[in-house]
Amino acid sequence: MVSALPHLAPLLELAGQEPTCLVARVDRSGADLELHDVGRGTDVGEVEGRDWPLHRAAAGDWSVKHFDASVEKTWEENAALVAEEIARTREAVGAELIVLAGGARECRAVRDELPAGLREVTTISEHGGRAAGADSTHLMADVQAARMDHVARRTEAVLDRFRAGRNASGRPEAAVEGVPAVVEAAQEHRIDTLLLRGTGPDLHREVWVGDEPDQLAVRRSEAHLLGSESPHPARADDALLLSTAAADGEAVVLPGDGEDGTPTGGVGALLRWPRSDEEKAAAQR
Repeated sequence: MVSALPHLAPLLELAGQEPTCLVARVDRSGADLELHDVGRGTDVGEVEGRDWPLHRAAAGDWSVKHFDASVEKTWEENAALVAEEIARTREAVGAELIVLAGGARECRAVRDELPAGLREVTTISEHGGRAAGADSTHLMADVQAARMDHVARRTEAVLDRFRAGRNASGRPEAAVEGVPAVVEAAQEHRIDTLLLRGTGPDLHREVWVGDEPDQLAVRRSEAHLLGSESPHPARADDALLLSTAAADGEAVVLPGDGEDGTPTGGVGALLRWPRSDEEKAAAQR
């Protein structure tokens, strides 16, 4: 089929496996920050805290204990500075994950200073700290593992919402599946999250599109009714991806063969607002 739209779904699947990750190489004096995106790392900043006192003394009299307390305070203050800069940089660059690399104690201190929402997406790696010659190979493996775990957890959370949102008697419909129902939701700008299963047979189903992202329909005549003077055929997944993006929705590529609760035909959506049985029946009349 000759399509009026570029084939976008493979790009989405590739991007979904590479969520951006902010790596902080931490030590007691500060951190170096790197943004890792699609296999490459870019320096995005550094944090330099107080550099004295950083090391404890060896003896145990009162003056040494007092000095050690000052050392502990320096570590705490530096950890707070690093956490503050991580939070600021993460928002600026749009990173989805945070990996703290370095000594376990220093990384835990920084993580404890992060806001609760960021701690949930933060992983600690004991490889690849700030020192010269640090083990970057194992750090990259830890970053990739964090990415894969994030993708798996995000996908499962979306699937849980989809399974719970399927229509049941007496409950508003919060999720739909199948090309006709998802196209209808796209026409009404109701798609919050588009779900596409890569092996789904309906992804390449023909739909009709106009010049505007919400001018898509299962039949050519319906596209005319939506205001399109010259509708063109397109793949369902490409048309729905374009419409969802134009309405500031999200899209997720799902794994599996359809036997794990994924949408029928490989196409589904979570809705921005549910539709009751009565509203659904009225729309069909």
